[in-house]
Amino acid sequence: MITTVVILAILTLFLLVGAIPPADGTPSPIFQSPVFAVLLGLLAIGILVRAVRHWRRPAFLLAHLGVVAILAGAFLAFVRGVQGKIVASVGETLPTREAQSEDGGRAIPLGFGLTVPEFHMEYFDPSYDWFEPQADGKDPQFTRRIRQGKDGSLDLGAQRLAREELRERDGRWRDQIPLANGGVLCRAPQMVSDYRADVELTTESGRSKRAVLRVNHPVAFGGWRFYLMSCDEGGTVAHLAARRDPGRLAVIAGIWALFAGVTAMCWRRSAPKAVNHVA
Repeated sequence: MITTVVILAILTLFLLVGAIPPADGTPSPIFQSPVFAVLLGLLAIGILVRAVRHWRRPAFLLAHLGVVAILAGAFLAFVRGVQGKIVASVGETLPTREAQSEDGGRAIPLGFGLTVPEFHMEYFDPSYDWFEPQADGKDPQFTRRIRQGKDGSLDLGAQRLAREELRERDGRWRDQIPLANGGVLCRAPQMVSDYRADVELTTESGRSKRAVLRVNHPVAFGGWRFYLMSCDEGGTVAHLAARRDPGRLAVIAGIWALFAGVTAMCWRRSAPKAVNHVA
């Protein structure tokens, strides 16, 4: 028990030091250190030994085995996990079969092909730059940027433009809107609100999968998980992160086991205490 506490204290120091980011912004090397992995292994062994000693307490055993499963999954990720990046041209028919390591120094075979047939971008409603006419006949001067209200209209003070007046007949936003006083409203660059990529993954045997890849909504295939990171301004190149983590399922199972065990221990009913009656 004392040994486990000491190991846990040392790991806590590792975590505190690793929480301080390096000056160059790169990930802390502490969590990739073999010493850190060995300490996690020793901690897992200590917890496992203590859990076996109390095997007659199912909730206690389940919670501790959950912690061991989480540590085992983290160790698998440390030993066998692979991370890379993919830069895919949208609409390219020739599939990408390799990911590049994070430092770009080596190619990592995927074992299947990946293409991005289409990329979709959605935008926030645009704001408009207000240019006022000048008394000397010079070009209108920028006054301020006006954002659309909750109802989609533009409030110009003495004048209000409804949402319908900001669109062309075909539904597109108008680039310029002349005003009665000689001024003009110019559409400002729109900000991207959301983007997604259609990805197609095909194995050598012909098994394929087509899915929509969104930010924070990865797609899993062939032991890999793909994350949409960013795209270029025109949506012609998609930047993906690829990760192969063989310990992920063990970590998920461990989290559920830990949750179930702790919940069972918290809700366990204590035995009724004996009451001594005084005659």
